Amino acid sequence: MNRNLISLILSFFISICAYSQIEDSISIVKQNIKNAPDSIQKAELYLKLSSYYSRNNAKLAEQYISISKNICINNNYKLGTALADIKLAGLYIDIAPDYAYELVNNAKKIIVEEKDTASLMNIYNTIGKIMIIQKDYDAAIDYYNKTRLLSEKYKNPRIYVLSLNNLATCYAYKKEYKKAQKEYWEALEICSPQNKYTLSNIYGNIGQIHEILNKYDSVIYYYSKAEKFKKEIQDIKGLAKLYYNYSLYYQVTNKIDSAEYYARKSLYLAEKQGCVEIKYLIYIEMSNIFMQKQNFDSIMKYYMLDKSLSDSIAQLDKKRTIDLLMIKTKLENNIEISELKNKQLNNQLIITIIIFAFIIIIALFIIIINSLRKNKLMLEKKHIEEVLLLRNREITAHLLNLGSKNKLVESLITKLNKDMLSFKKDNQKKIRQIINDLRLNLNKDIWKEFELRFTDIHPNFYNNLLRKHPSLTPSELRLCAFLRLNLSIKETALVLQLNAKSVERARVRLRKKLGISNQDISLSTYLLDF
Repeated sequence: MNRNLISLILSFFISICAYSQIEDSISIVKQNIKNAPDSIQKAELYLKLSSYYSRNNAKLAEQYISISKNICINNNYKLGTALADIKLAGLYIDIAPDYAYELVNNAKKIIVEEKDTASLMNIYNTIGKIMIIQKDYDAAIDYYNKTRLLSEKYKNPRIYVLSLNNLATCYAYKKEYKKAQKEYWEALEICSPQNKYTLSNIYGNIGQIHEILNKYDSVIYYYSKAEKFKKEIQDIKGLAKLYYNYSLYYQVTNKIDSAEYYARKSLYLAEKQGCVEIKYLIYIEMSNIFMQKQNFDSIMKYYMLDKSLSDSIAQLDKKRTIDLLMIKTKLENNIEISELKNKQLNNQLIITIIIFAFIIIIALFIIIINSLRKNKLMLEKKHIEEVLLLRNREITAHLLNLGSKNKLVESLITKLNKDMLSFKKDNQKKIRQIINDLRLNLNKDIWKEFELRFTDIHPNFYNNLLRKHPSLTPSELRLCAFLRLNLSIKETALVLQLNAKSVERARVRLRKKLGISNQDISLSTYLLDF
């Protein structure tokens, strides 16, 4: 506990120091803007200022880039305009990749004319990212290889490391994990300690590869490394994505509470940063988490949020609209032709059709009436079954909640009693009072409350069961009730505060007593008849 507390405090102070350094740098740039001798230098400083906000305040970053671009346009500074477009493309790459591609293509023409190799490498990297979004991984690999060759030729280690990381990401998407790991490790070995943004991405990506390859022991190590650097550089969007990956990892490893904790952290940062795509993923993740927790209100809440978000970002499919209009036109033409043919029919045929149609209508009416009656009965039956299932789930959830609470309270009481002598005498009286308060919070009437709820839903269960098996004990009847609710061995053990093996032995004895030891039928299925 002490080590965790120390780590938390250190992390907190590192974040504060990093934030303070960033704020100092921003203040210096703003002061330099005021003192800039000409418009060109001022435009370059605004572009630099945007870099500090690109990871934690996209709107403000876009505002400073736009100011820089307007200054460059007014002063006919083409290179500055191109650099501003590259920065804007970086902001729009996730939410509007087509627009981002248009921006970098416009910038590329100017960059090639100006022979700015460093900016050309940035353009290739950006186009590579767009290709990844469009799932054209081979094209992305081509652009990243161009970047790597240029960075190697002109000895730019920062871009070289970035291209290695991006190449590895492409190989990961193609499920070529050995190639991906090779590129990630090479990037990690040569990456400068000052390049914290790239380092954080490399560590996070390695963690994802290890999770895919089921190397769970090392996943958290790499994620925590990534988290440390992202906190230092205030990469809010990156942290939101990383916490989402944390949540996925903990869900896979069946640590649902930790999965929920990191999902909520990710959602908080995504809302703060306005990351719609991450919010969409988190709403789905939260629905999955609460599905495992059987928290149906929360499942519905996040499902509705997900649906609302999907509706808000949905775009009109133009091709489908055109196709529908063509089908409609064709259908209308067919109707007109059909009407012309019908007019040519003689009166006798029309009368015959009318009579035949009348007979069909009567027959269909009778069939529909009977079908509606049958459907009504089926719907009523289905509704009753759904209500019964829902109430069974409510009892199960309530019982598991009470069992978990009692277990936690008992554990706390045991821990406090065990550590009583380690406290100061002045505090021991307070500890005893806490123990007494905890004992008062134990739900001693858990079985009485359970019996009331269960018999309310299944009033004849015990009577029917005892009529056929009169020798069942109260504890065996209770186990039968748990099985009727379809509780697993693990859940039953939690409620009864027993180990799983004890519950399993009790189930074996119950099968024998019910006379179904040699039958190919589960206990839960057998008890459905009572």
